[in-house]
Amino acid sequence: MCKFWPFRKQSRHRSSKRLSAGQPDRHVPSPSAAAFSRGRAEYFHGRHRILSQFKDACCRAERVRAGTTFLVQGAPGAGKSALLAECSMWAQSEQWQVAEIGINCLWDPSALRRALGSQHRPEAASGSAQLGIPGVAKTEVKAIMARPTTEAILESGTGKLLLVLDEAQLLKELANESPDKRGPALIVLQRIHNGRFSRPVMLLAGGLGITRRVFDGLGISRFDEDCLVNLGPLSKKSTHAVVHDWLKKQARAKGDPTIWVEAIATETHGWPQHIISYVKPALNQIDKESRVMSTTGLAAVLENGRGRRNTYYANRSSRLEHIPLILLAKWLESVSPGIGRPKDEIVAIWANHYDRKEAERLFDIALHKGILDRRDGGYTTPIPSMHDWLVSEYADQELSAR
Repeated sequence: MCKFWPFRKQSRHRSSKRLSAGQPDRHVPSPSAAAFSRGRAEYFHGRHRILSQFKDACCRAERVRAGTTFLVQGAPGAGKSALLAECSMWAQSEQWQVAEIGINCLWDPSALRRALGSQHRPEAASGSAQLGIPGVAKTEVKAIMARPTTEAILESGTGKLLLVLDEAQLLKELANESPDKRGPALIVLQRIHNGRFSRPVMLLAGGLGITRRVFDGLGISRFDEDCLVNLGPLSKKSTHAVVHDWLKKQARAKGDPTIWVEAIATETHGWPQHIISYVKPALNQIDKESRVMSTTGLAAVLENGRGRRNTYYANRSSRLEHIPLILLAKWLESVSPGIGRPKDEIVAIWANHYDRKEAERLFDIALHKGILDRRDGGYTTPIPSMHDWLVSEYADQELSAR
């Protein structure tokens, strides 16, 4: 049975070569590309409540031998993939089989078997036999067993299984798939969600803020309140801890990093994507100054980080055209950053200029691109600095003729 494993508050940094005592200083190595890629965070802190919710859901699934769906949704850059990786590592420590899947694994038995590590198993079995009937020549009869379905593969397995689906908002594409794919996928999703397999099968899904609505459209509308997470920024304490680890453990900066940590953490607003935007120039600056954290060096890091942060906002907003952005920015001037507002109020910003269908489409684009995020039962810009950037860039501009 599942036992209590407390989540460690300290980061679990992947092993790396370090200088031993007495070794001369050398060039500080830049982190590998993997350090900044999607997936497990190099230094992970916080999210303790969410991790505990996930642990409880897994223990409950093991106890009653029935799984469900655990959904983590949030804007781009909120740290969903890193959180999924931490959940997966905990599950493995509890002897769950963990398999990362794509949406095709829901209908394609071959893809599912590869994800489960069973790619060498035969797809179907065949055989032949001599059929002898008195007075009739012997006839060879060949039989081919039916190809197993994804549903049957999941049912026939043993032990606890955690399926991890990142970018789960792509499930909306099921509407465009043929019935022979869509049908099996819906059956698998609903059987997992409703605990209808004869063993614990959990789906850990991560996606953008529209993902809950995608599940609604698939007929999966009721989530346990502890199995639906709207991921926001890190706490101040966790943000400081992550920045501290990058500066001291990765860059091996000399001296007390408090001033640098405080300055960088303040500008990131606890957003994991922004932490990386500031950490990259910080590592380069510390390396250039022989691991010293100078005042002038910090100023350069902050300037560089702000540039990266603004580029991120420009990229996120590029899917919206100029007039919709101006309308949104003018509305943002009148609301407080970080306070969720009703969807209808936001859609009305565009509905006064476009028809309702187009206004709804603009809202979906803003949500999909992370310009808006679900917060406190409503919607708002996910980061205060994004709110300020949109206002400064667009609010003073005049609407041109359509």
